[in-house]
Amino acid sequence: MCLQDAIKNLEDNDQLPLALPIAHLTSANWLNQIAEEKMTLKPQYCKVFEKDLLYFSYGGIFHRPSPGKPRELPIAFMFSPELLQHINYYYPYDTGAAASRKYGENWSSELINFPKYCLKGDFNTPRKLVRYIYGNNHQYLEGNIQQITNSLPSPLQTIRDFLSLDLTSEGIDHRQCSIECQTETVVPLTQYLLWVGWPQERLNEFKKLWRNSITEDRPIQLPKIQTYNFHSRFDPKGIAAILEDRAKEAIVEDYCQFDNT
Repeated sequence: MCLQDAIKNLEDNDQLPLALPIAHLTSANWLNQIAEEKMTLKPQYCKVFEKDLLYFSYGGIFHRPSPGKPRELPIAFMFSPELLQHINYYYPYDTGAAASRKYGENWSSELINFPKYCLKGDFNTPRKLVRYIYGNNHQYLEGNIQQITNSLPSPLQTIRDFLSLDLTSEGIDHRQCSIECQTETVVPLTQYLLWVGWPQERLNEFKKLWRNSITEDRPIQLPKIQTYNFHSRFDPKGIAAILEDRAKEAIVEDYCQFDNT
């Protein structure tokens, strides 16, 4: 049995938590391409899956800039749960870490069986993962696995066992417990956007991009903008962590108020 079949057989009921916003992290160096693509995020080639994909994290800015690359100022986008209708695939863990064998030989060998653990796009899929693994949105965001007595279908139980492991001593962070979202679709920034994390010194560029994208034939909902200043020797991962906290305070925590206890 694959995880898709296991999830499909679980009940949709009123215990499912609210759908959460989803986030995308990129860098200021991509501004020119965003402008050229008329304020859209376009899928890029992914060597893990060997096709063009655009990545989001469910419920927060969990992605971090890759080490070893030139330092770039992070830019974060938080989108309404409505964007979930355009997600093609979900995974209950960080596929990049699995492909890089960061989870250890045994777990990485299991989790790189991507067809087994791939979940097809569906609005309720991440809600089910949260419900049956974590219990509610708050516990998901804290990485706390729900304690249960009933057995679950084997692929889902395997995922629960993996997510219950504390791998921080191996250099694994909270992305282990984040739901990864992938789409093959171009995403316009003028739709569904709730919140933006942006470097203060480049704010005028964002305003210009936004003004140029506005048309008269439909209303535009302006996102909240969180700017940040930075040291000349800035740490991209540190800035991304700050943006994660700011987005959680500004947007995500509101969704947790409706959790079932």
